[in-house]
Amino acid sequence: MGKRKFVERLNLWDNAEEGILDLCLEGTEKEFKQMKEALERRGQRLKLKRTDTRNGKLAYQVFFPFDLNYPFFMTHFHINPRPIFFTHPNGSTRITKVNYPIKDSCVKKLLK
Repeated sequence: MGKRKFVERLNLWDNAEEGILDLCLEGTEKEFKQMKEALERRGQRLKLKRTDTRNGKLAYQVFFPFDLNYPFFMTHFHINPRPIFFTHPNGSTRITKVNYPIKDSCVKKLLK
């Protein structure tokens, strides 16, 4: 059942309308490990590598919970690919708040 749920998430992304599809929470290796352990075997972990736009090699891990109500999680890239001096086109400098609705039952399962 697990891999089927992982593929279901990817299919949702592939077939979705434009807009917010999912949420990724990024953290340290320690935070990633804690989240993965909290969800036990109820998800798919991937160790990934990719090349950024400046030809840098990026390595990271991603954990996709099988329960589609949960966001997915990733570690920071092993090197920081972000430009040092970047100005967003709309002038934004940071995100101050994100509201993400999640069922109480999901939170209770996660905090067990």
